[in-house]
Amino acid sequence: MNPHLIYFYVFEDALMLDISGPLQVLKSAINRADKTPFYDLRFCSATGGTVRTDVGIGIETIPVHAIPDQQIDTVFVTGGISIFKTYQAPEEVAAVKRLVSLSKRVCSVCTGAFMLAQAGLLEGRNAVTHWRRCSRLRREFPNIVIREDAIFVQDGPIWTSAGVTTGIDLALALVEADLGREAALAIAQELVVFMKRPGGQQQYSALLKVQIEDRKGEFDRLHQWVLENLSASLNVLDLANITGMSSRTFTRRYKQATGMGPAEALERFRLEAAAQLLMETDLPMKRIADRSGFGQYERMRRAFLKIFGVSPKLYRERFQS
Repeated sequence: MNPHLIYFYVFEDALMLDISGPLQVLKSAINRADKTPFYDLRFCSATGGTVRTDVGIGIETIPVHAIPDQQIDTVFVTGGISIFKTYQAPEEVAAVKRLVSLSKRVCSVCTGAFMLAQAGLLEGRNAVTHWRRCSRLRREFPNIVIREDAIFVQDGPIWTSAGVTTGIDLALALVEADLGREAALAIAQELVVFMKRPGGQQQYSALLKVQIEDRKGEFDRLHQWVLENLSASLNVLDLANITGMSSRTFTRRYKQATGMGPAEALERFRLEAAAQLLMETDLPMKRIADRSGFGQYERMRRAFLKIFGVSPKLYRERFQS
């Protein structure tokens, strides 16, 4: 049997980790083989030659037009900040269109989804990209169903992954589909990563989002205090008192600084704390609701359904380590 032929499509300043993450997973599968390796890994680009990644390491590629009209099993389109120039370049889009026309399965890592979208591959499909870029993808390509909280999404032969390291998660899922769960689990153990990462993108974005938006760090001390006192019965007036502002002034200043209302931020912090307890402990639901500050299970359940789309019980079943 011929090895499963995989091409990585790269471009100038592509994010190295977008390439090396899934590449290492697939290479580890090759290293484990006790007979003919299942994967044959190759690199291509629009024009061929040495393509420099964002860290300055060059990758030797062949031009897409030099690839024979043969069946390719899988294509990876990688991402990086330079994708926002690349996906608007006609020669790059044409190269990707030819490449994917030969392939049975097409994958994007992080912002590589923009290239697939520009090539028309995501029309009417479910997809995901880095959580910071989901709104832009939705705005520029409104016919795509964006699954913001997903680590990766499979819609038929098209696989898209979220931010950067989630290319590893996607590649492990491919190995599981191709070679079985045992092989994927062995590779995950070797690389010291989750076989199925607990939670989704949303679990990483709430505190990080307000910290990014609050560029001056005006509310850093408040956020630290809130995280240390989540189990208390907090409300917006309590937070305003801590900052020494009136409730109205605090609410206005907080939203200006973080892009999120204080009540919304408080709920998100509580959600993340509850999600962590669900994944890492066997505490009963009522205890988790108390420790994360929801107080009542029903209140916690409604918040989970609103943000994550599943109940706390189902969240634990899916993601508990």
